[in-house]
Amino acid sequence: MRRAAGRRRHPRPRRRDLRGHRLVHERTALRGLPLRPDGGLLAGPGLRREGRGGRSPVPRRADLQHRRLLPRPPRAAGSPDAVRRPGRRDGGGRPLHAGGEVRRAGHGGLHRERQPRHRRGDVGRRARADVRGDGRAGAGRRLGVSRRRRAWLAWSTVAAALVAVVVVWPQALGLSGVYGPAQVVALRGVATVAGAGAAVLVAVLALAIRRARWPLAAVAGVIASATVLSAGVLLSRGLSSDPVPVADAPGEVRVLVFNTLYDGAGPEVVADLVTTSGADVVVLPETSAATTERAAALAGGDFQVFHHQVDVGITSATGLLVASSLGTYGEPQPDPSGGLGSFTVRSAAGSDGPPITAVHAWPPTADAMARWRSDTAWAVGRCQGVEGAIVAGDFNATLDHPALRSPASCADAAAERDAAAVGTWPAGWPSWAGAPIDHVLADARAWDVVAFSVLDPAGGSDHRPVLAVLRPAG
Repeated sequence: MRRAAGRRRHPRPRRRDLRGHRLVHERTALRGLPLRPDGGLLAGPGLRREGRGGRSPVPRRADLQHRRLLPRPPRAAGSPDAVRRPGRRDGGGRPLHAGGEVRRAGHGGLHRERQPRHRRGDVGRRARADVRGDGRAGAGRRLGVSRRRRAWLAWSTVAAALVAVVVVWPQALGLSGVYGPAQVVALRGVATVAGAGAAVLVAVLALAIRRARWPLAAVAGVIASATVLSAGVLLSRGLSSDPVPVADAPGEVRVLVFNTLYDGAGPEVVADLVTTSGADVVVLPETSAATTERAAALAGGDFQVFHHQVDVGITSATGLLVASSLGTYGEPQPDPSGGLGSFTVRSAAGSDGPPITAVHAWPPTADAMARWRSDTAWAVGRCQGVEGAIVAGDFNATLDHPALRSPASCADAAAERDAAAVGTWPAGWPSWAGAPIDHVLADARAWDVVAFSVLDPAGGSDHRPVLAVLRPAG
């Protein structure tokens, strides 16, 4: 170590005398060095001051002992200060990062040096030095990382659980009638398959990304649990319907619902469905008056024809055919809320036919959620409030939505026959993937459901026809 020309300068600590940016003299329990009776070190040939020609020895890692195991030697009055431990005054075993200043032997005395600034690459060496020393700083870092990981694990699990509830069972949070969750829960079959794929994907990511393994594993577990729950709901509701019964017992009423999609299924297709199913009541949403009358004529003409249209658009047009065997019916009574052609017909004087309501509810679009809730509630109310009522049509709702979730004293034909998970829209999708939005409801006090069938797609409609067979109760 050279002395600066001119004035005397303090020497800078050498890099090899530093371990993790701390002076190696911080730990002074050196093997084989003489000790004073009070626990201090004696100067001798094995320990030299750093002067003009000498330098302090660099202790080996094996010569360093845990700081806490070293007794703090009392400083006796008048004791020689040949060697000092680094610290503020007499060392005291204080770590370098706590004192902020260190002392270094040089030029025959102890000089004060400012602790060097740490560079970005030295963090790892400093952490390793802390672990090799007393371990307290390293333990603190590990504790902080552990806390962050636990927080990440908790938040990711909670977020995944909330999303799973919204997708699988939004009614638990009162969201089944809100735009977004209402559409997702209607396609429960698709959501179940998508959940299974997402669970597998997240599980693979958990195995691939080591640092995020546990949070991703927790998310995968939540998704898998939600998928199993959704699949259980589908299985409990039923994924298959009854075959079309052939025999027609006395007193039975067969109700056919078929949304023709703006006359996409022509009168010939409708008439063929009516004759093959033996329907007594035929509800035809999105069907013009001409198609309704023509279908009745092709089916044999033994039907009373009713039709109601709200505006010029065929979407608001609904047709109804009622077999003459059920008696004579009066004029249609439209839905007062102005739905898409929903109306009710009652038997005329001298007839004892059941009240029949043809339903076409607004779809749950972003700007029509209030109308959708109103239309579905009105339709279910017609079933609950009118004795012996039959309510059928396109509800644009499933059993997960508010109106159909618990229709007291009103039986859903699909649910009664364990076919409530068979999709009726879109017709081009598999039945397990579609939304069961076409329903036949009946007063449970007056009717028993004998059969419920989801028929094959017909014509150019995007709905599958459904057929329910009702028998008087008792």
